[in-house]
Amino acid sequence: GDGRLVGIDFRVQNGKLYGVGDKGGVYTLDDKAAAVKVSQLTVALKGRHFGVDFNPAANRLRVIGDTGQNLRHNIDDPAAPRTTTVDGTLTNPTTPPSTALGVTG
Repeated sequence: GDGRLVGIDFRVQNGKLYGVGDKGGVYTLDDKAAAVKVSQLTVALKGRHFGVDFNPAANRLRVIGDTGQNLRHNIDDPAAPRTTTVDGTLTNPTTPPSTALGVTG
């Protein structure tokens, strides 16, 4: 299982806070139930530092890593539920690598 969270983000579609674990678990977080696993990335995370953000327009969870890894995860869309897509490798500068992420629209 996951030992720690590598990133969190608020999902506007349902008003919940989500966290991604170091082994790819996706959790909802709140002050009562703590962490509840709701999904699992189907691609292993690569790297030490990650950026996590929901794209509200696409309704997908984006996870990027300091190795250039670029993942798009479907939490609950019936078209392809609980699947992770590997998108093109990010071309980060080598020092320091980019791991912050923000999506608008």
